[in-house]
Amino acid sequence: MRASGSPGAVRATIRGAAVLGAASLAITLAACSGSGSPSPTGADTGSATPDLGACGTAPVLPPQDDPDDLVAQLPQAAQDAFSGFPQPILASSWAEQLPAAGAPYKVGLAFLPVANAWATAAVAEIEADFEKAKQAGLVEGDLLVQIPADAATMTAADQIAGYNKLVEDGADVILMYPLDGEAMKAPVDAAGEKGIPTITIVGNVPSSYAVNVGNNPFNYVAQPMAQAARMLGGQGNLIVVAGIEGISITTVSLDAAKQVLESCPDIKVVGTVYGGYSNSVTKSSLVTFLASHPEQIDAVLQIGTMGAGVWDAFASVGRPAPLVIDLGTTAASLAYWDQALGSGYQGVGVPETALQVVDSVWDVLQRVMAGEQPILNQIPVAPKLVTNDNLAKYVVPGEGTTSQADTQSVGPWIDGPFLDLFFNNPGA
Repeated sequence: MRASGSPGAVRATIRGAAVLGAASLAITLAACSGSGSPSPTGADTGSATPDLGACGTAPVLPPQDDPDDLVAQLPQAAQDAFSGFPQPILASSWAEQLPAAGAPYKVGLAFLPVANAWATAAVAEIEADFEKAKQAGLVEGDLLVQIPADAATMTAADQIAGYNKLVEDGADVILMYPLDGEAMKAPVDAAGEKGIPTITIVGNVPSSYAVNVGNNPFNYVAQPMAQAARMLGGQGNLIVVAGIEGISITTVSLDAAKQVLESCPDIKVVGTVYGGYSNSVTKSSLVTFLASHPEQIDAVLQIGTMGAGVWDAFASVGRPAPLVIDLGTTAASLAYWDQALGSGYQGVGVPETALQVVDSVWDVLQRVMAGEQPILNQIPVAPKLVTNDNLAKYVVPGEGTTSQADTQSVGPWIDGPFLDLFFNNPGA
């Protein structure tokens, strides 16, 4: 039997003190070289907008994989967050079954290689939240960590081996950024049958024993993509810059963009480039791509905190900066955007900081371990947009185009009352 009672109250105190918020994924537009200023091609939204029909509107769709109609049983605000949701929606095993361990419990971390500023900040914040929980008596021992060194050589089998090692080492709950959600289902199920929950950050595992906390990949891409389509007047050439080919978050994000663009026949995707969540790889890959694509590029959809690499690529080949749909802004990408304002650039992005995302996911971890009983295996996050109107709130003073910092954290990633909607027993 697991303990109950006071640990939940202590967890609530820690949660109330935490800064909640958002995280992961970004891009922006091209840069100036040397002392020159950017010359963006981003559309000026001050001009008259043509009748675009359905183009420029994010469709409102039912969840794609909810055979038991579980979402319809949630409050309306929670239902709205599932528009077009592509992942399997299951009743959570933890809605009735409690984790095997009570406080203090051991925490394992299975993360992807730390290849960018966002990932570095995320791991640091996980470590900080772990120490706060340890001081409160909620966790014990050291944070058990399995993080491969190289994104280029990491495989799903490597992550499975690392995950199983965390189970063998005695983790009572595992926080994971999955490389391949489908591949992780079997080991997550096996751990769950032993009473060990898995809480995912960003990625998604189709298991009732996982609690997947992250953006609805459809809304996360569809809403800013739709706004960008309006800014482009429904026409232009688009490059997609994604992180790692074949992983679940990439696959569902690309599918969401495709669905929005089906209503925009005059917006042409001229190619997809994979930047490995690394600005240097992004720059190199884009420079190679642009060398064989001399046509005007009107927009770039970037999915993965690689904005500075996008700017650098266009600047290094002397091409004008396109409109960038900046999913997961960084201090460097926003510095480029801020510099381009004087040239009339209009942008759109989705802000998420590592601090915000990690604190919200850690909150979910503590809720699950305290017996608050998640209703579903999915907790989707509604995206917020950065535009020219609110850009100044997110720009980090003193941080330039080579910064490794996150953006300013503006508000929470998941509001506490909204998160309550996804638990049977909030505040336990």
